Amino acid sequence: MIVAADTGPITALAKLDRIDLLGVFEADILVPPRVRRELLSKPDPEDVRSSKPVGRART
Repeated sequence: MIVAADTGPITALAKLDRIDLLGVFEADILVPPRVRRELLSKPDPEDVRSSKPVGRART
């Protein structure tokens, strides 16, 4: 199974320092290029950039 990620949930999890919860899906997590650009253009992108890598997340 492949899970497509949206900006809102990723940002919320990063702010809560719980990006690790994406691993509960036990699936490949697809971050589309547009979502990646949006995440990195947020006013406080450190929340996302400094997060620990999650399992099989890919862009």
